[in-house]
Amino acid sequence: MRIIDTPLARISDESLCDLIAELSEVTNVECRSESLLWSFLTQCVYPWGAGKRYKLERNDLNPTRNLIKKVGRFRDTDVWNVCNEMAAMQSGSAELYENTALYIFLNKHLPDFEKKKQGYKFHPRDVRRLLGDGNIDQ
Repeated sequence: MRIIDTPLARISDESLCDLIAELSEVTNVECRSESLLWSFLTQCVYPWGAGKRYKLERNDLNPTRNLIKKVGRFRDTDVWNVCNEMAAMQSGSAELYENTALYIFLNKHLPDFEKKKQGYKFHPRDVRRLLGDGNIDQ
């Protein structure tokens, strides 16, 4: 079973528990023991539910805590394994992010559910031209 699919109550790795506590403190998201780690992490970037995403920023973080540290510093912990699992979902590896701060890694790899505005792929005039409408100004 993947670590990100583990209920919070079953997580025993000290560094991962510290990270969960820090995220809970920064985002004001309650740690429910029955929540899966992946659900908790997603809720941390959407603490108000669907809608605007909360972006972890350096100014909001304690410089002595885990979120500021580089991903590579967690190599022998479950935090590294979680990063590897998250990177693998996007066909990557945590090794590519060894020198990246953990909060930046999380911002990049946690899902983005915000709806993006979709513009025209073609200008309406081009669409009419493709469809064969005859009265188009050149």
